[in-house]
Order: sequence, then C-alpha cells, then structure tokens
Amino acid sequence: MNFSLRLPQIVFGRGKRAEASIFCEEFGKKGFLITGKSSAQKSGALDSLLASLSRRGLEADIFSVEPEPSVDDVDRARELAKGSDFIIGLGGGSALDVAKATAGLINERYPTAGFLFSEVEITQPPLPIIAIPTTAGTGSEVTQVSVLIGEKDGKRIKSSIHHPNLLPRYAILDPNLTLTCPPPLTASAGADALSHCIEAFFSNSSNPLSDGIAMQGINLILKNLKRAVEEGDYESREGMLMGSLMGGIALSLAHLGAVHALAHSLGALKGIPHGVACGIFLPSVLRFNLPNIEEKVEILSRYLGIPPKSFVEEISSLLASIGIPDNLRDVGVKEEEAEEIVKGCAYSRSLKYNPRKASPEDLLFIVKSLL
Repeated sequence: MNFSLRLPQIVFGRGKRAEASIFCEEFGKKGFLITGKSSAQKSGALDSLLASLSRRGLEADIFSVEPEPSVDDVDRARELAKGSDFIIGLGGGSALDVAKATAGLINERYPTAGFLFSEVEITQPPLPIIAIPTTAGTGSEVTQVSVLIGEKDGKRIKSSIHHPNLLPRYAILDPNLTLTCPPPLTASAGADALSHCIEAFFSNSSNPLSDGIAMQGINLILKNLKRAVEEGDYESREGMLMGSLMGGIALSLAHLGAVHALAHSLGALKGIPHGVACGIFLPSVLRFNLPNIEEKVEILSRYLGIPPKSFVEEISSLLASIGIPDNLRDVGVKEEEAEEIVKGCAYSRSLKYNPRKASPEDLLFIVKSLL
C-alpha cells in the first residue's frame, strides 16, 4: 500500500473560534476574509471574528461568495487579496474552496481556469490559510482541494484543483458555529459528509488508516444526522462536525468515486446543492458497486450493527428521513439531460478510484434509473 497525508493543525471544540485571531497574528497584520453571502453574518460569526482580529490590531477585507463558486470568483479574489498577509475562509464548502484557491494561486500569473483544467502548474508560494467551517459537510478545512466551476469546450464543468499549496495551516472547528445552520442545509451538508466517508471506505485506493477513520465517520453521521436536522442540539452538531472532519481526512487518504463524479456534473449543469446531488446518487452507486465491495460491506455493517444485506437500504432510509430526494425528477432533471450529466463526468478525477469500473454506459444507466 502507498499513501501520503498532510494535515493542518486541527483545533476542535466549543468556543475554539476565539483562537483564530491568535493564529492569524503569526502571519502579519492584514488579512483577506472570504465568507458566504449571509450565514456567517446572520449567525454573528463574522462580526465576532472581525472584533477578535481588531482587538489584536489586525484587519481584514471581506469578500463574499455565492454557492457553487466559479474560477471567475477566484480570479476576482486573487486580485483583491494582493498585499494581504493571510487568508481566512469562514463558511461552508464554497467559501473555503475559494479561500484555498485564492491563497494557493495568489502569486501565480495565469487565470484560475488554467489550473482547474491542468493546463498550467502551480509554482509560486501561497499565502497561509486559516479555515473555519460553519457547516458539517465538506471537510474542506483539512484538504488540499478546491472544487470550482469553469468553462471547457463551451460547457460549464465542475472540477477541482489539487495541490499542497491549497492546504490550510490551521483548521478551527467550533460546533457552536453550526448551531444556526438551517435544517435543509444541515441535511445537504450531512449527506455530503456521509458520501465522503462511504466513498473513501470503498475506494480502490483505501488503506487501513483511511478505513478506520471513514468507519468511525460513518458511525458518527448515522447516529447524529437525523437529530441534527430535526433538533439541531449541540451534541448532534458536534458529532456531525467530527464526522465531517473524518470524511475530509479519509478522502485525502483514499479519494472519492462515482457519486462525486456524477454530483459535480449535476451541480454544474443544474445548480443542485452538492450534498443533495451526492445523496441522490449515493444509494444507486452503492448498488452498482456491490459486486466489488461485498466483503467490505460485511466488515462495515458488522461494525455499525447493521445486517449486511440491509446496508444500502439503511443509507437510503436515512437520506429519505432528512428530505433528500430519491430521484432526479424532484430536482428538475429531464430525461434529455441524462447524457449531459454523463458527459460532464469526463473531467472528474474521482472515477478512477471507484471500486467498480464505471463506463459512460454504466453511468448513463445509473442516471436514467433515477429519472
């Protein structure tokens, strides 16, 4: 087996967001803070962080991003962030992905699209990144990946930049920051985290370290996701944030699979929230993969206390209970768009790690089965 793992310094716990300004102080006086359009403002997280920075004599310009960010967003952020000493990402996966790409590419001269489609290489040093997630889903705070939308061959394509320069120096995970996350976003983010753990566990590049982390991540998410959506109490939020963190670490070790290839393509085509797209595809991809993962399904099911034959149904039932659709019609996909979804998978790095080889015909069958 072969693997390599680099992680930020991880700080986890209630109230730990207060330590962010201490870490920022290591890098200089001027920061560039990338956040979402509203959640961090509504929760008070943004004002709290800015006040904490100010008390230490630090300042930060603010850049807001929409969900499903593009290479153009990163290009704008790179220009505005020049002269900064550090980058802070505060928010969900979109804010963190833009923050990481901005910091990693700020000293490069080529547009972001060139790096997204591997047309040019990263060669210049990055700015340090402090990542502070406000949702329990992407695990982006511990990965060296930025997922973005760009245009290729006249089509909107969702792909990713992978490079050590995108890895945050610090990841600050404070469950308090997720308490105001509304139920639909909690559900979507949770489905994403579950998909990360499951796909990493069954990946054809998994290893004992990724398996152990992914198994415990799945266990935490199965125990806490429905409660986090319905009640949103601290304990369930804490369990979900830890499960999301484990998903980010597991995917860094073992990569993802066909669920994410399809979900990224669907997201680029229809603007579907990423976690919802993952949740729709997860049960069908698991059924497709079953001939190649039966032994690992038994291992995981025994650990979880689930009959192996019921594993996929248990996952489907959980997703349905939190409002994730079980078909593509409910999110506005038409039959004539099935082939476009499959074509979008051609730019995905994830398919090669799927435990069962998935041809375009296989993917089309999966998509059509959900219409």
